[in-house]
Amino acid sequence: MRAGFTAIELLLVMAFFGVIVAVTTFPLYSMQTRGALDDAVTGVVDVLRRAETQALAGHFGDRWGVHFSDGDGCALPATTYHVYRGASFASATDTIDSFALPGGVAVTGVEVGGGCDISFSRFHGFTGQPGLITLTGVDAATRTVMINAYGRVVAQ
Repeated sequence: MRAGFTAIELLLVMAFFGVIVAVTTFPLYSMQTRGALDDAVTGVVDVLRRAETQALAGHFGDRWGVHFSDGDGCALPATTYHVYRGASFASATDTIDSFALPGGVAVTGVEVGGGCDISFSRFHGFTGQPGLITLTGVDAATRTVMINAYGRVVAQ
């Protein structure tokens, strides 16, 4: 009697491993894309709070804000955002920092004030009106960041 495996046994084992790989790949990919969207939301919230804090402190005696852009200016979906000092991004005294969103994530809506700028008033941190920033991931999942009229930033 010869020891070993038959071709059918080998094919069954390979099919079993193929099913395991297929079953685990989709959840891992989904978790990775959700993680990128969560990272983007955290980054946007942190930068908005940074600009608000600078405005509240009256740093450099000016307003502070965040501008969202697609590389060609103020257009959505935006893939980068910038911290600036001044009344608006177009008339900014300085662009302090620029950040790129993770691959596949974009800002698809900015409904605060108007345009692509969110500006915080000096010493008060007010935005003037409440609104939402919408971020969309690769799998069309969305997350929003809410800013109230008093400048409070909250991820939803």
